[in-house]
Amino acid sequence: MDWGAAYAIEHAGYVPQVIYDGGGVGKEAMVRILGRSAAEVADMAVLVGDRRV
Repeated sequence: MDWGAAYAIEHAGYVPQVIYDGGGVGKEAMVRILGRSAAEVADMAVLVGDRRV
């Protein structure tokens, strides 16, 4: 799992706030939310969860 986040960061050239992994056969999809504090991550999670698509 760590290598996927490292790849995303290296590929983007910066540390994104959200890293999405679509998973695969036998692997769960995963969303990583990164922030400077637990409160920042919680706020971002609420914003992501509140999106109506």
